[in-house]
Amino acid sequence: MIYDNDLFIKQMENNLIISGRCPNTINTYTHAVSLLCRFVDKPSHNLTHDDARNFIIHLRHENRLSKATINCYNSCIRYFF
Repeated sequence: MIYDNDLFIKQMENNLIISGRCPNTINTYTHAVSLLCRFVDKPSHNLTHDDARNFIIHLRHENRLSKATINCYNSCIRYFF
């Protein structure tokens, strides 16, 4: 199922712009949250901490990402929450 998470991600992007984050940071944060939303396959306003935790575990085990990349995704998702 496809959900319209663009509004919530756009709000997060606007908050990042207001707080003075650089464009690369904004892109990284919005990309991470978009991936999370696709992974759990539900609207962003229904995401739970367990969803985020499962996503991080998935990234670590399935994608074999570095610890630094995992920490970056984790920071992005915590900002979103």
